[in-house]
Amino acid sequence: MINKKIFSVILSVYMTAAAVFPSYAFYQTPENKKGLAISGAAVNECKELGVTQIIWNNPINHSYERLYQANKDAGITNTIIMLNPWQNGNPALLPVSKPARGAVFYGFNVSSEEAKTALRATAQSFAHKYKDLVSNWIIGNEINNGRTWNYMPTADLASYTQQYCEGFKIWYEAIKSENPEARVFIPFDHRWKWYSDQGAGIYQAKDMMPIINNYLKDTDYGIAWHAYPQGLVDPDFRNDADVKDSPDSPLINMKNLHVLTDFFSQQEYLSPGGEVRHIILSEQGFNATSEALQAEVISEAYKIARDNSYIEGFYLSRQNDVGETFEGKKMKFGLRDAAGNKRAAYEVYKNLE
Repeated sequence: MINKKIFSVILSVYMTAAAVFPSYAFYQTPENKKGLAISGAAVNECKELGVTQIIWNNPINHSYERLYQANKDAGITNTIIMLNPWQNGNPALLPVSKPARGAVFYGFNVSSEEAKTALRATAQSFAHKYKDLVSNWIIGNEINNGRTWNYMPTADLASYTQQYCEGFKIWYEAIKSENPEARVFIPFDHRWKWYSDQGAGIYQAKDMMPIINNYLKDTDYGIAWHAYPQGLVDPDFRNDADVKDSPDSPLINMKNLHVLTDFFSQQEYLSPGGEVRHIILSEQGFNATSEALQAEVISEAYKIARDNSYIEGFYLSRQNDVGETFEGKKMKFGLRDAAGNKRAAYEVYKNLE
């Protein structure tokens, strides 16, 4: 029998820990780096392809617990992108009072205490609902494009970046309060240090990083990179002229991926635990200008990600064509076409390990 005094001490320690920490710590570690952006229920498709992690767009006016539960039950790691579309349900979350021309998604509003209170409530609600379903959270989309994907009514780099960081920190603290094992990521497109100013709202990731790191250094923030080919239309990243093997490369994609991981291996950018931060390649698509070329570059891109020890996930965009266009041209990123027919890349991706 356990001595009553010893039992009392054990119980006291347990109750103290339970009051400080959540009752579980959930992170569903994927078996490989093979990921996929999907457009519907995809458990069977993922199993067929050998995909062990999938990524979802999750606007703040939608919830997908059933889908996430099905994926988790099938052993698939859920990664979600929390997005702020124009919506009427909670206008305090929006940084402007009317839709902005060209904006698809908006930055999370932190311009007042009322806005911050609304954001905390929203973040806490999702963090609680998804606490044992979602392993990876991405806050916003391509934040270096503050004109289209993370619209904010400011053109100043420092102000814009700090506002994003304030919103990120609210999400981060809510997520970690419910599940300390969850990973929380900051998303960028493939522009690292472009040659010239591209106008209001467009920033370079390398210019943003010192500001981000200064504001969020004590958090375990991760990086979600979009390693697209330079012009999107041509899928062959291997010949991209503006993707250079240098720390100031205009773009970073699969051709020079080490530039990204070398940067985050620097001492000043390590996590609070002294490790290289979590890095995922959360979106990259390869246009099927020909099926053979698409299959070839997908295979090579995945192997580059697989062999880089700092990359935790390679999320191919996407399961099937969904009608994206770039500079007036229809993109065919899917492993299947819009009608559901498998391309050559389907079998190639399936057989990659």
